[in-house]
Amino acid sequence: MGSAFFYICFTLSLDLYCPQSSLGVSVITLDTLMMTRRTFSLAALAATATSILAPAAAQQNSDLFHIDDLSGAPGSSYGGRWQLSTDRVMGGVSRGSARLIQENGQNIIEMTGDVSTANNGGFVQVSKSLRPRLDASDYTGVELVVQGDGHPYWLHLRDRNTPWPWQVYNASYETSGEWELVRVPFSQFRPYHKTRRQLDPSSLNGIGLVAGYDDFQAKLKIARVSLYR
Repeated sequence: MGSAFFYICFTLSLDLYCPQSSLGVSVITLDTLMMTRRTFSLAALAATATSILAPAAAQQNSDLFHIDDLSGAPGSSYGGRWQLSTDRVMGGVSRGSARLIQENGQNIIEMTGDVSTANNGGFVQVSKSLRPRLDASDYTGVELVVQGDGHPYWLHLRDRNTPWPWQVYNASYETSGEWELVRVPFSQFRPYHKTRRQLDPSSLNGIGLVAGYDDFQAKLKIARVSLYR
């Protein structure tokens, strides 16, 4: 991206639909040097209280902290509401949209966009503030339940040391086109664009799911964002 990194925010539309197709779930765990994958049917997962698409109440005894499981959408489990951001405010030409939909009874955020690096741009994202500031020092990283399109996507985190909107810590993760559980350890996040310090998990105040750093047609579905121990 260019020498500046600003955000412009729009309210998510709430157009709902309920497709009838079955949902397969491919589970991926990302570690520093290792990736493992297992595939489940949604029916098998729904039969247990630890289904990765289960609401927070069903997982209250697990080692997860739900930033948002979307069960209360358009409200949020923790922090502010999700907002759409693009590079157009800094002169970029990327276009994006985000909406709340339902898939097999699960609330999902669907983010789509035409990501372009022209004019020093190159991002579309959904992000939210974490207020009050979140102490995640007892957790290992961020866990996502997402369906991408086979393209890499990015996670952005912010903490007390990132007062300016262009300051973030970022980490990438792969998608396969299937529903996946992705774990990204805090140790994988790196300072980006004039962010001088390392991530401080004890003072998280923002998170973003980003399509960026390349020219492509993005489509990312988000079912849950959590912290894992």
